[in-house]
Amino acid sequence: MERDYLRAWNIFENEVQALWPKMEALIMQSRDDLEGQLHCLSAMSACKIDKPDVRLMLLDNISFLLKDEKNHPRVQSLIDGVYGIAMQGKLDHRSKDVAQKLYDKLSIEAMPETVKLSFDQKLDVLWSSCCLGNEQDSILVR
Repeated sequence: MERDYLRAWNIFENEVQALWPKMEALIMQSRDDLEGQLHCLSAMSACKIDKPDVRLMLLDNISFLLKDEKNHPRVQSLIDGVYGIAMQGKLDHRSKDVAQKLYDKLSIEAMPETVKLSFDQKLDVLWSSCCLGNEQDSILVR
């Protein structure tokens, strides 16, 4: 069983290495797609892709796109963004700043009454809040 587990991780790592050039090209091609950039943070963390230069570019780009009042990303995209930031290996001030902006967009005051978070979404937000040290400011605690 141990060998199967290790073999599965090796297969996963090989697949991620093969996937990364395509994923990086998509990131560069869709710099004006806020939702796509947010999902990329989550995908990079889930695949354990440690590319600090790409992650910093994503964070800068997301921060820029969030300033545009015309951008209204879906709730799941915002959750994927904060979840991806919380899962990354190293947190810096830039990551925390972007996470705070995403939490502001996710705040109860900013969300329409019609939007209800599912149980899974609440867990992701709460887990991310705790990882980033924002558990007291979490939308679930307010």
